[in-house]
Amino acid sequence: MYILTKEDTLIKHQSRETLVLIGQINYIASNSDQVVARSKNGEYFILDYLNSIFQQTNSTNILECFANTKMPGVYSTGGLEFVSVYEENNMLVENIAQLYNSQQFSDVDIVLSDGTIHAHKCILAARSELFSRL
Repeated sequence: MYILTKEDTLIKHQSRETLVLIGQINYIASNSDQVVARSKNGEYFILDYLNSIFQQTNSTNILECFANTKMPGVYSTGGLEFVSVYEENNMLVENIAQLYNSQQFSDVDIVLSDGTIHAHKCILAARSELFSRL
């Protein structure tokens, strides 16, 4: 476990090891596999455990940083308290599945000869190159 300080350093819990971060950090997230930090200017860094340094990634969002791993809790450094927004993967998948053909929150309707499909642009774009170009 690492502790993020106001001085933009990470201290390894129960150790004297300290990591100095590059720039100010918006938030930090971790799971059993890795630690990711997001700078205030929107860059993402992944902790290289072997060398004890953060390396910048080409990721454009926190989800890309944890591709193929269990989604971690995210903790904001902006407030006085740390607030976990951890969701279990199976519950999130169930919630998204309920939205698939629901008119509630849909932002596009696909009209077919035998009915209408209520859809979500972000889901269509994520699953289809055709929709991502529209």
